Amino acid sequence: MEPPAAAPGFLPALIDLGEGVTFTMLGTTMRLIATGAETGGRYAVLEQVTPVGWGPPRHIHSREDEIFYILEGTYEVHCWDKRRPVSAGARAILPRGVPHGFRNTGLAPARLITVITPGGLEDYSSLFRNLGRCHQAQPTLLNSRDLTD
Repeated sequence: MEPPAAAPGFLPALIDLGEGVTFTMLGTTMRLIATGAETGGRYAVLEQVTPVGWGPPRHIHSREDEIFYILEGTYEVHCWDKRRPVSAGARAILPRGVPHGFRNTGLAPARLITVITPGGLEDYSSLFRNLGRCHQAQPTLLNSRDLTD
């Protein structure tokens, strides 16, 4: 029996540590582990290292579902109107349309993995990264509507 054919644009990949794109966006360091372009648009995976006190503003995705998996440190995760402390090994599963956010509440930088489906949201990260190369954009220029879709 032959193995099933890979979906168009989605081929196996083996990527060594240190390969791929790592950048800083809005105060957090992000590493693209898998992009929508590499997965045929199915999903994207990012690793974030967040400084103490850092977190994105509460926001809503109209197109993407997200899973956060905490690798190191302590976060407060916001989901709807609830806030809950979580630490290494915890996860948050956040369907599209749910207001959410997180913040590093620990005493040291913390690390998490984010899985986003479908892929493509990481393209916004690239946009912000490229804008930062053109001029010094200030995070205060952004509002939550800028991060919702």
